[in-house]
Amino acid sequence: MLKMNWKKTVTTVVISTSLMTTSFTAIAAPSADMNAESAAAVSYPLNDTLSVELKTVLNEHVLGGTRLGVVVRMNNNGAAVARVPEYEVRMKTNDGVEYTLQASAANPKSIQPKAKTELSYLAVVDRTDTVTLAEVNWTDVDYYVYPKKETLMVAVPISDQAWKGADAPITNPAMIKKWGETFTIPSLLSPLQFQPLSIDKEVTEKGTVQVVQLLVTNPTGQRETLPEFLIDGKSDSQVYAGEKIAQGAAASAVPPAAGEAAGGTAAAGSADTSGAAPAAANAAAAAVGATGLKKADSQSYSGQKMEQGEIILEPKEKKYVHYAIATDNDTALSSLTVLTPEKFAQAGGQQTSYLVGRLKVLLPDSTARTAASSYQIGQTMKFDALSDLIHPNLDVSIVEFHMNDNEDEGSKSVTAKFKLFNKTDQPMAVPVFQTDLVSSDGYTYTGSRQNIAAQRILPNSGVVINYAYTLPASETGSGLIIRVNDTQKAAPYKTTIASYGIGLQQPDTNESFDVYPFEAKVGYWTITPMFNRRGDMTYSYKVRFDLELKRAEQVQLDPSFSKLQFEIYNSTNNLIGATPVSFTGANRLVSGENNIMLNATSEQLERPLTVKLYEVFQTPAGESKRLIGVYTQ
Repeated sequence: MLKMNWKKTVTTVVISTSLMTTSFTAIAAPSADMNAESAAAVSYPLNDTLSVELKTVLNEHVLGGTRLGVVVRMNNNGAAVARVPEYEVRMKTNDGVEYTLQASAANPKSIQPKAKTELSYLAVVDRTDTVTLAEVNWTDVDYYVYPKKETLMVAVPISDQAWKGADAPITNPAMIKKWGETFTIPSLLSPLQFQPLSIDKEVTEKGTVQVVQLLVTNPTGQRETLPEFLIDGKSDSQVYAGEKIAQGAAASAVPPAAGEAAGGTAAAGSADTSGAAPAAANAAAAAVGATGLKKADSQSYSGQKMEQGEIILEPKEKKYVHYAIATDNDTALSSLTVLTPEKFAQAGGQQTSYLVGRLKVLLPDSTARTAASSYQIGQTMKFDALSDLIHPNLDVSIVEFHMNDNEDEGSKSVTAKFKLFNKTDQPMAVPVFQTDLVSSDGYTYTGSRQNIAAQRILPNSGVVINYAYTLPASETGSGLIIRVNDTQKAAPYKTTIASYGIGLQQPDTNESFDVYPFEAKVGYWTITPMFNRRGDMTYSYKVRFDLELKRAEQVQLDPSFSKLQFEIYNSTNNLIGATPVSFTGANRLVSGENNIMLNATSEQLERPLTVKLYEVFQTPAGESKRLIGVYTQ
């Protein structure tokens, strides 16, 4: 006699209200003031002690057929251990055809008193047409009589909201969330709340990645573990699978395409949810059947999970979770899909994983994404309260922000000088953060950080760090946004911890200039050519600058601090030579007259002569220069 055994699945998710139909509501309508995702699932009595709830319904086209599946939660309402009945679980279509589902080999055979467990069923049927499901039922079949006797125990109606694969749209308004809206994931028992905060595009050596940041909140009074779920990105014609990332995650920057990972076509929406290698996950998915992809309409990319260990939230705690979605460079995502994994174990021990869409999150338009509060030079920045990169007693501000033409390279250079001030009476480590400039048309330019020697900030003192950016020659400098990024929290990607709209400062004049913490006034200046009669019969040059220097207090300097570079040019704007002069140490600039021999010679006397004054500093990308003044004689 054929028996259908119930066994426990390893998934940790619960009934999605997206799977409830009007029939469900008619039987047990949830309270009107509850969110759709938190409404209790409708329970149906199976016998005197057991009841069942639907969690997941699968109706997915695969290569060569249709994969039908259901995951249910069975409750034991009695005071004794109850055996899972050996009923057949069947799916019935709108045209009256019934398909018997195979029970997962991992389903349990009994349920403890007042407990509940999840049971998984799956079947692949040889149908390539559209299948519309009407109900899932439990039928008691007596094979010991002739003809066999069938008794319907319970029939649970299902709508056409069954998950139909990665290409299937989510149209139920209750399951569509606006950007920034807080939600819980319908299929999960977890009380954790999620809020999408940002999505940023990064162009890496391996391709383009869009990083999604979610704020996770534990509203309860007990510890909660982050449940397993994934996020896919969707454009108007393509679907991109996201991978979860966290601090200490593997350094693989871009997840492989599903077809690449398995060496062929892999199941869309299928993923490894047990921590196994991506190839193993794809092989397991292929055992049941790979999802057919319509290349003209959509394409899926399967990413590997990069989370290392469990993420636990203490009572009332908040944390961030990040997902990386590999896309094409010109892809404009329109929405995100939140998916939860399900598993099915075959009798031979082979396990199949598939993903089920639970929510659709609409992405903001480009204007909303780039909105930022206005910044005033010298203002102390406010950082993300959940970020621990910047110590709360460390004031960070921008004290200089300039742009100038870089004619030699056909671009423009922007320099931002950050001041970090330690308000405590203890030394503090210099935090390492990344910065970006976002132009008014949405392009992002990453800053190159000045090489600094200081590793610690003295008590009640500060340091300054320059960041240099290279922008197109067409950039006007209007509508720029500066972002401060943490490069460790979601490594190998970066997360924004502060963002401000910032305007350019007025350029320095020939009469005065600033190289923070120094202010300089130019009293007079001259350029003196000198003929080397006893040498090689060439001309050398000396400049004389009378300066009035003022230095801001409580800012520490070291040899890595910016230098003032004097460059001399002839009448055709050709560089004759350049000499850097330090603000610290021997032969430093001083208040009063500064006589500087330039490292410049010419075979004939050049007239007129022009001295260009630059602030220069070293970065990993090389020397960066900011034009301060131009003096022609």
